[in-house]
Amino acid sequence: MTKNNSQSLQLTVFNYCLLIISFLLCVLILGSMSGCKKSKKSESSETEADTLKAIDSLAILIETKQNELQELDSIIKIREDSLSQRETALTICEQSISKINKKIDLTLKDNNAKLVELYEAMETSKVVLIINKLSDERVIKLLLSMKKRSSSRILEALPPDRTARITKSIMGKEK
Repeated sequence: MTKNNSQSLQLTVFNYCLLIISFLLCVLILGSMSGCKKSKKSESSETEADTLKAIDSLAILIETKQNELQELDSIIKIREDSLSQRETALTICEQSISKINKKIDLTLKDNNAKLVELYEAMETSKVVLIINKLSDERVIKLLLSMKKRSSSRILEALPPDRTARITKSIMGKEK
């Protein structure tokens, strides 16, 4: 429950208590009025006794409702604390994941750079044999990371249809 729900619940119980107190006052007023009209003292004292019993019963009911409200407030506090702890743990996990993702990105960039260096040091014909087994997306990433001279040699050695397809993909990415 949120704080607004807790406050709403408290107001509901408070209004309920006010209603009971108003009812008791009406009973007292009516009881005293009927006691004035009656001539016998015993009937008046019986009405007062009944009224006092009703008041005691309602006071017990009010106290019970207040205790229930306090218990609910305690439960709400415990759940809010638990939620706060979980939010803190989630934030820590998100930060850890972010750090790990950054490390992975750096590793991938480093690996890609090393691979590009290796391919640039190899003979173009052997690189083309390897590249022909890779997806266009991977080839594009490699070509865009290479020096112009190396990438142009590879594009030259690739079959014309594949070179055209790769070129179209690269041009589409630049838009």
